[in-house]
Amino acid sequence: MSDQQTKPTALVRTLACPSCGGEVRIRANGISITAICGACGSTLDVNNPDVKIISEAKQRTREPPIALGMRGHLVGAVWEVIGFQTRTDTAEGWNWDEYLLFNPYRGFRFLVHDEENWTLYCMLRQDVPDPEAGFEGRRYQQQSHGTARTTYVLGEFYWRARVGDEAVVTEYRDGDRILSREANGDEIIWSRGITFPEETVQIAFGLKTDVPASRAVDAKTHTSGVIRVGVYAAIALFLLQLLPFGPGHGTIVFSRSFHAVKADEGHTVVSDPFIIPGKGGNLRISGQSPVSNDWVELSTTLSGPNNTAYSATLPIEYYDGNDSDGAWSEGSRSANVTFRSVPGGEYRLLIEPYAGVFKNAVTRFGPPAVDYTVTVTRHVTTWAEFLLALVLLLAYPITRYFMDR
Repeated sequence: MSDQQTKPTALVRTLACPSCGGEVRIRANGISITAICGACGSTLDVNNPDVKIISEAKQRTREPPIALGMRGHLVGAVWEVIGFQTRTDTAEGWNWDEYLLFNPYRGFRFLVHDEENWTLYCMLRQDVPDPEAGFEGRRYQQQSHGTARTTYVLGEFYWRARVGDEAVVTEYRDGDRILSREANGDEIIWSRGITFPEETVQIAFGLKTDVPASRAVDAKTHTSGVIRVGVYAAIALFLLQLLPFGPGHGTIVFSRSFHAVKADEGHTVVSDPFIIPGKGGNLRISGQSPVSNDWVELSTTLSGPNNTAYSATLPIEYYDGNDSDGAWSEGSRSANVTFRSVPGGEYRLLIEPYAGVFKNAVTRFGPPAVDYTVTVTRHVTTWAEFLLALVLLLAYPITRYFMDR
């Protein structure tokens, strides 16, 4: 992609195609090397006085959405379309169109149309060592990398353009700015591009608003559809999260209240055996205590078959009072822990209670004591997995939204 600075060398040149006799107009006369006949598709060597035929196309030519010879006003200049080519990513198989624009005072530009954007490129006269490290005050991120093959050509070019040409193309993006690196053998060309809305190009070249895109894809409509589907899926996921599924969902398999005195501190209370149903699933152990300005710590162990054990500590503390700012409270009178996978079978619960009240001396009302309740629930609703699924579900729609802004 070039940005040659040149002044007009001659008027538009008209010649006859040696293959079919059709009229071929050379707009960048003195600069263009090849031209493709619009009637028969033959590639002509217009740099040769005899206008030799380089090759003949195997298929008839087609009229691009922006016809050769059309002029448009972009970035402060009038540009004329003199060449057109279609290129294909050899790995992914997706296509895009490239229009070669010419201004006798500003040289050449490339107007590229893919399924999402119109981008105007000009060639840089310098190498870009590392776009991701920074270039011209911007930090670019690699967007794509692949081999581009030319599959169709029409019009005139300042190089020998032909079907089958290949180049390795790497593109870097920062917002609406793009850096493109094309490597063809030992030749490396860097170009800088800026994207435009489709309406800007349509107005610039006087196109009808219903002119089809090169691949008939409206990127913004597609993005809004993706976002809409993502929102609906998130709502459905939330509703499913609230619905109970499976046998024994939310089943309380054990619940017992205890009264502990200071002498019980550090001693293990062993519950009666109880059955946890099912072959597997999560299990929640909850502790509650009506403490006030005090704390209780329940060291629990769930002991099951084959010497399996699940241990956790349930810290419960609650404080409240009044001060100059009014009533206040902090903490909670309950605590719980959830084990993600516990097989079914017969279990016992081992509990060692510790409490702040145990530090007090014996009063006339008896030894310091605390009441607490321990509950075991099978198949509880958890939100950690829901949040993870929600993030994964919305990652793509959110990314598309910000990329298309």
